[in-house]
Amino acid sequence: MREGKTRRRRPTEISDDRDAPRIPGSLARLVPRAPANEEELAAMARAAWRSQGIVLLHPDRIPDPWERQTVINLAERFYGKRSAGDDA
Repeated sequence: MREGKTRRRRPTEISDDRDAPRIPGSLARLVPRAPANEEELAAMARAAWRSQGIVLLHPDRIPDPWERQTVINLAERFYGKRSAGDDA
């Protein structure tokens, strides 16, 4: 290489996200991943419980009304009431 010229680097690309388009450049690492699907969320919840004792529960999926309300009461005690827009 001649003096004064710099070698151009190839742009970095996102490779861990299957659904997102590849975005070259130095800011590619800052692009958020696509939201996880239901299967990935279930796997993350299972891993959190097994490795760290963290529980992720969806009150809508608890069929027993007493158990569902118990979960809601505990969540409200620890984290506060949900706002009107949190129905998702």
